[in-house]
Amino acid sequence: MSFSNYLAGIVLDEIFGVQPMPTGDWASSFIALSSGVPQEDGSNFLEPSPSSGYQRVVIPNTKNTWSVATGTDPMALKNSATITFPVASLGSWGTISGFGLFNLSGVGSGTGLAFGTLTTPKSVAVNDTASFASGDLVITLD
Repeated sequence: MSFSNYLAGIVLDEIFGVQPMPTGDWASSFIALSSGVPQEDGSNFLEPSPSSGYQRVVIPNTKNTWSVATGTDPMALKNSATITFPVASLGSWGTISGFGLFNLSGVGSGTGLAFGTLTTPKSVAVNDTASFASGDLVITLD
């Protein structure tokens, strides 16, 4: 998973004193699933319909949720807790190919902060539960 173009611009602007970080709630982000393969500019991010029981999951941005960044070229941090979506109780979510972190909870809303693709796409049928085990989400900065 890499930073979106939006988030990369914010980080560069802040670090080099061009402009401060935008105000807002950075205490949480929201993980979303996509049937498309998302691009860094946010294009091709296709979320399942809320009418199928799909909703984004809140991710607290804390040391209890994310590991300390480690490594070299690229630096990376991982989720340190399992992330579980609600049961697909009202319909299939289709085949999920990607995921993203957003700044708002509503399906189709907000700005993408980071995007990634699944190594193996996963079909989410009725009554399935999508989840990411601890260590499955890796955010890199290189």
